Amino acid sequence: MLKPFWDTANRHDPHRIVGDSDLATICRALRDLQELRHVADYDFARDFLRQEATDACDRSQEAMDAWARLRVAKPEVVKLFATTILLWAGLSGRA
Repeated sequence: MLKPFWDTANRHDPHRIVGDSDLATICRALRDLQELRHVADYDFARDFLRQEATDACDRSQEAMDAWARLRVAKPEVVKLFATTILLWAGLSGRA
């Protein structure tokens, strides 16, 4: 899901986005938490420990904190990221 963002971001300005620790934190959290959500929703044989659940909540809070910092420091990156995520499905089929 995030590969299109990185491709777009790197074409836009590779020095401004790549290596941004807040953006990396957000992207990793989105990827990891989405994966955990799928496991929790569809793998009925999988049980989660309380610590795993609180770790996921902590990851979510870290991503939200990173998002808040990024919104202040680099609002143009936030707009590009959000727009890419929202529009990617409709744009990915275009040549």
